[in-house]
Amino acid sequence: MKLSVLAILLFALSATAKDDNTQLITKDIEWTKPLNLADFGGPHIEVFVRSREMTFVSVQTADYTQMVPIARTNIQSVEVNNYTNTATVYGTTSSDLQPTKQTRGVKKERGVSGPGGRNEMYLLFQEPKTGIKVYFLDAISSMNHDTLVVAVPKPAPPPSLPQSFPTAPPPPSTPTPTPPIPNKHAEGLPISPELFAWYVRLQQERESLDTSNPEAVALFNRHVADYHDALKKARGGQQK
Repeated sequence: MKLSVLAILLFALSATAKDDNTQLITKDIEWTKPLNLADFGGPHIEVFVRSREMTFVSVQTADYTQMVPIARTNIQSVEVNNYTNTATVYGTTSSDLQPTKQTRGVKKERGVSGPGGRNEMYLLFQEPKTGIKVYFLDAISSMNHDTLVVAVPKPAPPPSLPQSFPTAPPPPSTPTPTPPIPNKHAEGLPISPELFAWYVRLQQERESLDTSNPEAVALFNRHVADYHDALKKARGGQQK
């Protein structure tokens, strides 16, 4: 009997020790409203709960650190030439940068104990750089609200000063290589220099785009779609 009580106490201590380095923040979020990780010291990434069901939760993320160019064409009129069997499309084209959006379903299985231990919560999103996690708490919320739990890692304590300081290393015999040009297009997951150069070319192509030429507009849209496909493949390889 004494052994079983001791085992229970050791289990309770191990279950609470894992939360010593993490701060749990509970937030009631109105439906269709985003939760911004920047409010908790993270990057500008918004997490939306799109829908909630008995067995799963649909979540969407909008990553403002991964902006991609989007071109839109507003067709105003089409002029058909019956003699040459050709058509001329008249319209305007606009292009701007939009955040990368991803939507996925999270099953309500293998949940973890939420604050207070009365309800389970399920991981919706984890930001790899800061370690911030967003959970859906499966509990009764106020009307038209969802309860989310944000797990924010606590800062590590400063290292203690050494008793003796080592001597400074000798200067390198070879010059330090020049660092690469910073990629201001993506401040989250880095992209390759080829993709960044591709992005710069798209920006230049957009500035010189003849919006009255439907063939040029269609070609630009294809270039943007090819860039999207390459960017998704690069992200998929980095996140594995």
